[in-house]
Amino acid sequence: MTHRFSDSSALLRLLLGEPGETIRLDDGPIHASILADIECHRAMYRAHALGRLSDRELAIKLGELERLLSALTVYMLTPEVVALARAPHAIATVRSLDAIHVATACLVARHLPAPVEFWTHDERQATAALSLGLTLRGVSV
Repeated sequence: MTHRFSDSSALLRLLLGEPGETIRLDDGPIHASILADIECHRAMYRAHALGRLSDRELAIKLGELERLLSALTVYMLTPEVVALARAPHAIATVRSLDAIHVATACLVARHLPAPVEFWTHDERQATAALSLGLTLRGVSV
């Protein structure tokens, strides 16, 4: 069984029905950083504030987001994640929050017996994930 680790961009593509390769709940376990919860909520509120989602659409999407998040295995920010995210290596080229997603995925991959696919639609994050040996899905670099 393949496990998948998703960043926020992959979850948002699923939630918003955007075109392109999309992670699916019925394809096996999905793991994510707690940052995905925060970033996905912020994206919904931002879309509403910018007029891309009506009040009703926001309420519906927030409900869908809660159901999606409840289906994930969510990892908290730990000292081990922080140490890996701030280390001077390939993920130094990504923003701080992206480095936390990649670091969390690396640690999840180390502790699971099955392969872990890293799902993202962010090219810099994808490059960092590839450089650390993660299998990439969602975007090609």
